[in-house]
Amino acid sequence: MFSSLTANAFPKILVATSFPPDVPGGSSWLLYQLLRGLPPDRIAWWSSAGIAPVHSVERVGHFQSGQLPFRLQPHYRFVQIKCFFLEQFWVPSAVAGLRAFIRQQKPDLLWLQASSWAMPVLPRAVRGLGIPWHITVHDFADSVGLVRSLGAKRAARYQRIVEDLYASAVSRDVYMQETADELERKTGYKANLVIRCGAEPEELDYVRTKPFLPPQDKICIGYPGTIIAENTFVRLIEALKLLRPNLPLPPEVHLFGIHSYRNRSWFDESLIVEHGYLPEDELNRRYRACHWGLAIMELDDSNPRYSRFTFPCKFTRSLAAGLPIISIGHSECTLTKFAGKYRLGPVITTMDPKAMAGELAAPLSDLSGWPHLREELLRCAETEFNAELNRQKLHRLFCTGR
Repeated sequence: MFSSLTANAFPKILVATSFPPDVPGGSSWLLYQLLRGLPPDRIAWWSSAGIAPVHSVERVGHFQSGQLPFRLQPHYRFVQIKCFFLEQFWVPSAVAGLRAFIRQQKPDLLWLQASSWAMPVLPRAVRGLGIPWHITVHDFADSVGLVRSLGAKRAARYQRIVEDLYASAVSRDVYMQETADELERKTGYKANLVIRCGAEPEELDYVRTKPFLPPQDKICIGYPGTIIAENTFVRLIEALKLLRPNLPLPPEVHLFGIHSYRNRSWFDESLIVEHGYLPEDELNRRYRACHWGLAIMELDDSNPRYSRFTFPCKFTRSLAAGLPIISIGHSECTLTKFAGKYRLGPVITTMDPKAMAGELAAPLSDLSGWPHLREELLRCAETEFNAELNRQKLHRLFCTGR
C-alpha cells in the first residue's frame, strides 16, 4: 500500500471523524483502543467538533477541531434552519481547515470514520489529494436518531456519502458482519475486517483469575454509558419491580455515565443508583463489583437501520469485567442474535414486563452457577472481542494492505 515506506516503518496516519480522541462513547473508545501501541508522532486527529482531553497526547501527537458551533448543532428544534446554516457556512470553513491540517501533517494514510457532521466535510476535503484512505463504518446515517436530527432527505444523502467514501477506500472495517454484507450489497466492495470494541489482554487476565463471590445484600446490575434504548430500560425496571418480592436479595441497577435520569418519571431511587462520571480506574472497580452486566437495544423494530447493523459496547464491557450479561432487544437485532450463540446469561426479546420478570427470575435467583461462566466469558471474549488481535490485524492492514 505504501511504496515509499520501508518494510519496518509504520505509516503516518491522520484520523478524521466527528469526535475528539478519548471522550465517552463506543466509537471513540474503539478507535482509541486500536491506536494503542502506536507512536504518537505517527498519529494526527481531526474532529468536526469538541476538544481533546489533555492526556490524549499520550497516543495522539497532533489534534485539530473543526469547531462545529454548539448552538447550531441540530437535535429536535429548528433542525432544517440549523442544518442549512451549517452546510452553507460552517462546512466550507471546516473543509478548508481539514485540508490545511492534512497539508501540514503530510500523512501517508487517512483514517476516516464518517459520522455525524464529519460526513459532509470529509468527501470535499479528502478527494483530489492523492492520499489513500481507510474507512471505518460503525453506524448508518439513515438510522432514526440521525433522521431526527438531520431530516430524512439529508440523512439519506449523508448515507450515500458514506457509501461513496467506502467504495473509494483502499481498505475498510466495520462493526458487524451484517454491516459488511449491507455495504457490499450497496457498493460492491467487501470489508477487509470486522472489528468491535475489544477486551484488552490485562482484562482477559483479570477474568481468568477473578473471584466469583456471591452477593451479600444486593443483586447489582451494572450499566455503563448512555441509555440509548430508554423504552427497553423502562420495561426492565418494571420487570424488576414485579420480581423484587420473589428474589433472595433485592436487585439494584447501577448506572455509570455522564447523564442523569433522575428527572425521568420511571426513575426509582430504591432500585436505581447513579454513579455519574468516574475516572477509568474507579469506574472499573465499581463496575466489576456488580454481579450482572446489562446490554440493551430497542424491543420493537422501529429503528432497524440501527438495531440490525450495530452492536452495544456495553456487551464488551461486561465481558471484560467478568460479568454475566443480561441481553434485551428485538428478536432480529444484532445483540440478541449474537448473545444467543453463547451461554452468558438470559437473552430476552419479550416486550411484556411480566413475561420479562419470568425470564429473569431463575438466573437472578440461582447464584451457584456463576463460577462456571468463566470459561464461556473467556471463549466469547478471546474469539469475538480480542482487542490485541484486532490491533494486529488492523495495523498489518495499514502497513501491507492485507
